[in-house]
Parts: sequence; structure tokens; C-alpha cells
Amino acid sequence: MPVMVSFSYFLANFLIRELWQKGLRRKFWLYLFYGLVTATWFQLMAIMVFFISLAELQYKNMNPMMDDLSLLWVIQIMIATVFTVIIQLKRENQQQKAIQRLESDAFEMKMRLKELELNALKEQIHPHFLFNTLNNLYGLALEKSEKLPEALLRLSQLLDFLVYQSQKEYIPLGTELQLIQDYIALETLRFEERLESRIEISTEESQFRISPFLLFPLVENAFKHGLKPASGSTFLSVKAWMEKDSFQFEVINSLPAKPLKTKNGGLGLINLKQRLELHYPKNYQLSYRKTAEQFEVSLSIKIKENEQQPV
Repeated sequence: MPVMVSFSYFLANFLIRELWQKGLRRKFWLYLFYGLVTATWFQLMAIMVFFISLAELQYKNMNPMMDDLSLLWVIQIMIATVFTVIIQLKRENQQQKAIQRLESDAFEMKMRLKELELNALKEQIHPHFLFNTLNNLYGLALEKSEKLPEALLRLSQLLDFLVYQSQKEYIPLGTELQLIQDYIALETLRFEERLESRIEISTEESQFRISPFLLFPLVENAFKHGLKPASGSTFLSVKAWMEKDSFQFEVINSLPAKPLKTKNGGLGLINLKQRLELHYPKNYQLSYRKTAEQFEVSLSIKIKENEQQPV
């Protein structure tokens, strides 16, 4: 009995746990063979000593039943081995399933938290965006500008985007770029002839889809922190194009001689960085360059091979 207990412990706690579960199958079978031989030898020795002691150390007087018992003990060791392996593997399988369930639950929870975080970030954009736009319209109203009706029309188009497109996870790139063009047109009304804008978009045939309001903060930032209607001649350059494996977006704007003072500065760009990390982790590049005269920002997003979809 001690031999069988010791061998079962060795099998369950060393061979299966340390070798089989770690994928060391060849070592498992080798050590299992060694263990069986060793356990059988000790068991036979124990039986032999027991019967010799009964025969008063006279081998010829030993009971012939010893041979049958020896075979029986060997069979018992084999049966114990099989049952131990089956029980341990069943336990391992149950543990593996439990781990997989936990991993699945953790993944679902992570995706749900990601979705909630993305929605929260988009909800931050909406009031921020509307606040700036309504400020622009308020300025036109104070001036009793004839451009106010056109500005209201542009605003209605922007609100249409806000209501029907912004809640989607991804939208066509062209829809986002149209939003940007409407916004630039709305802002340009305040500058009259003092803003030189250049928009170059070469993504007409692209099927690339993008998260709503992802590019918008880069253009909004140019107007809010760089361009100023009363600062003389200003310029804005917006470029969007597709490369072999990426989408490229670039915004360059002039800077006033005296920096603008704004509340909640940088909210849009901080929000943008967080959304890029959630949507395109390790698959985007966002870079800035500022001089005394201008501010440049560029964004690159990798695209799946042979697909016009975000990575």
C-alpha cells in the first residue's frame, strides 16, 4: 500500500503537473516508465520479504500464492496509474475550461469598458463642438452679417452629422471629410477675405472607414488656437490622401504674433489621443511641429493589407 500511495502521489503531483501540463510529453512517458518499473520492483520486494518472513526465511517453504499475489499487485499498480491519470487529466480539463471562461468574461468586460469609454469621449466632443460653432454664429449675429443665413445652413448640415452619424462606430471617410469642409466653410465666413485656405483631398475612391469626429479636432484646433479673424492675413492647409498601407491627414495653419488665450485649451487634441489609443493602438502616428509662424499636425493610420479598413 505505501508503494502505491507514493507512486500515485509522484504521478499526480510531478509527472502530470510538472511535465504533462507543461507540454513535456516525451519526458512524461519516460519518467512514467521509470516510475512503473521502480514501483513494481519495490512492491515485489515487499511481497517477497513478507512471504519469506512467514516461511521463516526458507525460500523453498514459501507459499506458491506469492506468484499470484505478485501479479495481482502489478495489475493494481497499472490500474492505479490509469485511474490517477484519468482523474488528473479530467481535473486539468475542468481547470482549463474555467480559465477559458474567465478569460472570455474578462475580454467581454474589456470590450464593454472600451465601448463605454469611446462613447464617453464622443459625448465630450458634442458639447465642445456645438459651443464653438454657436459662438461663431453669435459673432455673426452681433455684426448683423448677411452671411448668417449661409452659416445657419452649414450648421444644419453639421447637426445632421451630429445626430445621424456620430453615434456609429465607423463611418465612410468621405462623410468625415465632408464634415470638415462644411466646418471650414462655416468658419471662413468670419474671416471674409483674410483667410487663405487650401483643401486637397484625394481619397474619393477609398472605402476606408473611420471613427466619427476623429479628424475634426485637428481642424477645429487650427481655428481655435491658431487662426484669428483680426490678425491680418492667415492661411490654412488641409490635406487628406491614401498611401499603399495607410491613410494620411495633415493640417497646417498660421499662428498669430500674439498667442490666443482660450479656455479648456487642448481638450480636443487630448480627447483625440485617447480615442486613437482605443481605436488604433500601435497602428497610428500623431506628430506635431510648431514654429514661430505656423503649426503643423499630421496623422497616419495603418490599413489592413488588401483592404480599405482600419487595422
